[in-house]
Amino acid sequence: MFGSSAEQLGRRFVVAQLTPAALLCAGLSILALPELSWLGSPTELTWLRLQFGRFGETPVVFSATAVLAAILISQYERTFTRIAEGYLTKALGIVGATLILLATFSAGWNWWTKSQSPLPLALAAPGLVTLAISVAQTVSRKGHVAKYLALEEEWRNEKDRLAKFTLERQITEQYPRDANYVRPTRFGNTYRAAEYYPHYMFNVDAVTMWPRLMAVVPQDYQRSLDSAETSVAFSINMCFAAVTMCTTSMYAAFRTGSPSAWVATSLFAVLATGMYRLACSGVRGWAEYIRAAFDLYRLDLLQQLRVVWPVSQLSNREEADLWRLVQRMTFYGHKPDSDTPLKVQRPPSPDTHR
Repeated sequence: MFGSSAEQLGRRFVVAQLTPAALLCAGLSILALPELSWLGSPTELTWLRLQFGRFGETPVVFSATAVLAAILISQYERTFTRIAEGYLTKALGIVGATLILLATFSAGWNWWTKSQSPLPLALAAPGLVTLAISVAQTVSRKGHVAKYLALEEEWRNEKDRLAKFTLERQITEQYPRDANYVRPTRFGNTYRAAEYYPHYMFNVDAVTMWPRLMAVVPQDYQRSLDSAETSVAFSINMCFAAVTMCTTSMYAAFRTGSPSAWVATSLFAVLATGMYRLACSGVRGWAEYIRAAFDLYRLDLLQQLRVVWPVSQLSNREEADLWRLVQRMTFYGHKPDSDTPLKVQRPPSPDTHR
């Protein structure tokens, strides 16, 4: 068991974290080459050149730095994913606006003291990128909500049975079935739709039940889940590595006006966009695995939790009531009133009281 887990962790580290880290270090090394003259004269000792200029000359130093960067990426991978989902839009806006204000103040200080500090440009570049992401997500959410509501309206009004099923499948894959949960990004909506699916279908909270569900999911299925998640993590981490490189080359372009720096900025922006689209494509497969896990193994989880139901078949409403009782413990920490097992009883027949 531990050997298989270690193998999966090793593959995830190499594919999803070390590869983007190596790209990031290689890109910074290229930007710091003196002969490119992107950061001033070839003899100017800028911070970037001091930090990254010798990576390509010493493979051991480059490898060690890439590993350290990969460890750092692994620590912030969840934050990168949350940004891609659209959960940190307001925070990004505040950070971006703050950086631009500091850059403006620093530029004023440079003018007052007659200095040539690069600090205003070093603050302005990440500030502009961060603020642009925040504004784009804010505007995008309105469009996604409008598209979701239009699809729901079309589904309700559709008369053809097959077309109605097709529309319902499209909505289930692309959006959570509640406008309040629609995210600002395509990536976030696809993933949120998978999280909302167990609640919509079975009244199961996916977030609290997922760790428990993994205890009953077979190892082969877990490996498939891990593989799909690793592919998505690779795309997201590569996207944010490309955004970092785009920001750095933008700083070089602001500072020197070099056409090569502007070309590099554009290329890294295209790379970031491509990696984001790849993540949107990959998350669809991962989301399907999540939905299928609840479809196939949720009743096994009830048995593992020692929950019994004294009927041979459960209706959808009865199962929803059963999960509601279970999640009063797992979600709210509600202690049962007695030692009797959780049960769900069929409602009395209408003929019972006649």
